[in-house]
Amino acid sequence: MGDRGCSAREFNSSVEDFMATTANGLNLPTLPSNNIWAGGAATIPNTTTNLPAAVQVGVNSLNSGTGASSSTYWSGAGTWTSPSGSGTVDSGTANQLAYYASNGTTVSGLTTADNAVLTTNGSGAPSWTTPGSTLSSGYYVLPGGAIIQAFQAQCGEPTGVTTNFPIAFPNACLSVVATHAEATYTPSSSLDATATKTQVTLYGTITTGTNCNVIAFGY
Repeated sequence: MGDRGCSAREFNSSVEDFMATTANGLNLPTLPSNNIWAGGAATIPNTTTNLPAAVQVGVNSLNSGTGASSSTYWSGAGTWTSPSGSGTVDSGTANQLAYYASNGTTVSGLTTADNAVLTTNGSGAPSWTTPGSTLSSGYYVLPGGAIIQAFQAQCGEPTGVTTNFPIAFPNACLSVVATHAEATYTPSSSLDATATKTQVTLYGTITTGTNCNVIAFGY
């Protein structure tokens, strides 16, 4: 005689008997709010609020993907949010100084120079000035950008003789002092000077082409 199948009533009764058996009963904990079932020690499931590391959360799982794009992120407010702020960083060269050359969001790069001092011109634009190691180079840049220049130039009358400074002052020449460099000169000879950021003009009631010592100060 073959095996006889059990009826639904008999099956349910068997399950109830199994659940009621202390030794074999299932003692599953109550699932708290906002928890999930996850595998625990010895594969015994327990509840947790943390997703397993292997679980990948798709975009559509967060607010149904509404507002999600390559330029948004999932914020603590529970929405896809665009980052605040804006700007453009241009590609540059190693050791460049980043600065804004004009109004806007574009960042420019200022190429550096060996042992240079950062200075600005009258309009505030930055540039690099390489200081002389000694005044033998004709100039010296002090910390903070002040510049001392010392050199020889010619003077003359009546229109004067113009000579370029060893380097241009980025902002202004504040003072020029000139003295006679010749071994012989008339003490009563006058000597005057005018200057721009790039040149000095020396005037004097002495022979045109006479050498003078010049010290200029500026920044």
